Order: sequence, then structure tokens, then C-alpha cells
Amino acid sequence: IDNQMASYIEIKTTCPGVIITKPIQVLTWKMSHRLSVNLEGFTVPDDGYIIICNHKSAFSHAYGGLNCDFEDPFVASDGYNPVAIIEGIVNNGDFKYIDIYGYPNTNLMSSQKFVFAKGRSIRAMDYPYSVPS
Repeated sequence: IDNQMASYIEIKTTCPGVIITKPIQVLTWKMSHRLSVNLEGFTVPDDGYIIICNHKSAFSHAYGGLNCDFEDPFVASDGYNPVAIIEGIVNNGDFKYIDIYGYPNTNLMSSQKFVFAKGRSIRAMDYPYSVPS
């Protein structure tokens, strides 16, 4: 669907029905700005998926009445911006990466090495990796 208002990020968890009690956030970088959605206190849906959409009504219309869990315009990125799941506090920089798509603090539009759109990226198992500094 070519509708940026209906764009979304879908996160598959292994803990359906659990309340997130840690300071878990979904973080992205747009140019030099960090934008995030706080998941702490949220109950993971029974299917295990957390959906963050750009605009709830556009998402619901585009995807046959489905609902998203969070609405935040940072997901309208066309796949150019890195997205991370972190634990900690974004504002003071005291956080650790749980998982990441792309490289932190980068503008992927210039390099276009990690463009991802109109599909699903799945990490099939735990994979040890290091995040470049």
C-alpha cells in the first residue's frame, strides 16, 4: 500500500499477554533527532505483536479494519531511518540496545544501504552482534 499515513512498524514479541514493566522504547533517528515510543506499562496483545502506526484511522482503513497499538508519526519513514528497541532512558543516553535495524545516529537516505519497505524483516533466532559506535 503506497500510503505513508498508513505506514507502521510491527514488533513480534515472545511474551503475549505480559505487561512490559521495564523502560522499553522503540527508537528511531531522523537526521540528528531521536524519536521514541515508550512501551513501559503496555500489555502485549495475545498474538504477541505490537503495532506502531503513523495514523490510526489511515492504518485501519488501509489494512481492513486492523487496529494499531500506538500512533506516532515517526514510523512514516519509507524504510530509510534506523529503528531500535532499547531498554533505558533516551533523553539522558542511558540505555542499551535490545535489537536494531540499521545503524544508530545515521542518515540512511544518503547511503541507502538499509532501505527496507513493503515487507517484513524477521530475526529467526537470537543472533549475537555488536553495534558500531
